[in-house]
Amino acid sequence: MPIYLFVLFFPLWLRYTWATVCMGAVPVLLGEGLRLWSNGHIGMSSRTHKKKAPVLITSGPYSLCRNPLYIANIVLQAGIPVLAGLWWMSPVVICLLALQYKHIVRYEESVLAELFGEEYAGYASSVRRWLPTFPAFQSLQSAGRFR
Repeated sequence: MPIYLFVLFFPLWLRYTWATVCMGAVPVLLGEGLRLWSNGHIGMSSRTHKKKAPVLITSGPYSLCRNPLYIANIVLQAGIPVLAGLWWMSPVVICLLALQYKHIVRYEESVLAELFGEEYAGYASSVRRWLPTFPAFQSLQSAGRFR
């Protein structure tokens, strides 16, 4: 269990107020919303540890950035300490998750490059890894379709 969850559930550390709950709820809800959209769009292909993918997903949230699930996780989990009134822990959570995802993404990108070759190279050159690429909104026409 991550250390910040232990701190959240250890009552002596909690500093909940209406302000912290409201401010923390915003990133938690935004992160969860992006997670639901990303998971719904990618379907079951994201729930495996095997080196295979039936198709390269480049539409919906994946047309904005290559790692929307990881962005969503970071936003959501950075909001939890804010919600609990532990503001100082949010940057720590962001840094730790960014370090973890950096290594995961390197591996996953090498697998995708191996599986999809030029198709992935084109996608990687037109859609940024972490920061959204908003001109890609044309691909969002199919965003409502869930697999």
